[in-house]
Formats: sequence, C-alpha cells, structure tokens
Amino acid sequence: MSAAAPSYDANSLNQGPQSQNLHNNDPLLINQSMLLQLMNQLTQTQKLYSQIVTNQPPNPIIHPNHNPTSNSKTTLQLDQNLTPPVESSKSFISKYISNLSFPIDKKGYIKLHREIKRCKPNANILNSYINKKNELIIRTSTIEDNNYINEPWPTDAFEHGIKSIDSSPKLYLALHDVPASLFDVDDEENKMFMLEHYNIVKMLRIIKKSSNEPTNLIKAIVNDKEKFEKIIK
Repeated sequence: MSAAAPSYDANSLNQGPQSQNLHNNDPLLINQSMLLQLMNQLTQTQKLYSQIVTNQPPNPIIHPNHNPTSNSKTTLQLDQNLTPPVESSKSFISKYISNLSFPIDKKGYIKLHREIKRCKPNANILNSYINKKNELIIRTSTIEDNNYINEPWPTDAFEHGIKSIDSSPKLYLALHDVPASLFDVDDEENKMFMLEHYNIVKMLRIIKKSSNEPTNLIKAIVNDKEKFEKIIK
C-alpha cells in the first residue's frame, strides 16, 4: 500500500459512487511505516471475523477472552502475509477566482505561468491551470510553497486581482497496492477506522477503463492538515 498526490480538480472526488475512472492527474502517496501500521491494525481487528465466517475458532493469543456469537458478522478478510510496498509523495491544491474574470490571453499555459511568476517570483509549483468553472488551480509539493502561494497576491494579478475560494488546500492521498479483495472502501467499519485514525473523510477505488475492473489504487481526502503532514512525513 502506498500513497501519492493529485493534480486533478478537488470536485472530481464529489461525484457520487466510490469507484471512478482514473484521470490523467494522479494524487498523493502515504508514508511506509504509517501504512504498514494501518494494515497491521486492520488485520488484527478483522482476523476474528474471518475466522468466524470460516467456522474457525479465534486465535487465543490474539483474542483470549473472545466468545463468538451467532450474530457476529465479517466485513473484511485480510491476507496476513500481504505486506505491500509503499512509496511517498505529497501535494497541496489551492483555488482562486478572479475579481472580475480571467483574461483570455492569460489562460494559455505559457502566459499563465508567466503571470504567476510575475506575481509570485519565488513560487515553486507542480502545475497550474484554469478549469471549466473559471477557477485558477495551483498545485504545490510542500507546505512552505503552499503557504507562500496563499499569501496576498498583487492587486493587479491577472489584471483584475484574484482571491482564494478555499480557506485551506485540499489534501489528497493515494493508497497504492491495495487489492479490492483486501480492503473494501465501501465498508462502514473501514471508513470509520480511516476517519478516526487518519482523518480520511472520503475514499474511492479507481476503475481501469479498458477492463472496467478495480485497480489497486485508492484515492482519499484528508480533512486535517496536521494529520496529513504527519502521514506523509
């Protein structure tokens, strides 16, 4: 399991079902020790349920006081031997709107970046563009660059001035090498676990267009900057 950062519009994560087609822009990746700890915790909490479903007695070392009942249910079965590789990356996305409208001649790639550099000469950005909603999207790789981008812009930025439409950047994670058979993003227990331990408020599994089959990639959103920074360190 691993995690990486996207250059797509944050609105793409709010389009209903938990499974979506993979876009051209990829999201963030999680830190190895955090992911392995997550998988170990999920494995321990779910092992009991997989044993009940297969009519196996619970391991007395892991669950010494457990007395299974007929009402017990399984929500996830995990392979104890699976220890997926993990990579690490990060991304911060901020949005802006023009006080009037973005000039057409500054929407092209070269002139757009030239205007950003004029207004923010020390900016280190991964990419930027103006989307169909006429919003300026800027993606950076560090919290320092993101903070610099969000400092006040010149009043003549993009001729009419611009303002942020997000009080905080959207924080994305991409969990890699997570088979659908191992982790169900729609399972309520898994959702609660990710929310309580990592402040991950939304997850969706990416579907491969050519075969319409689930991939091992999960995109996720974190709603807490401090938690996000701890995960990706």
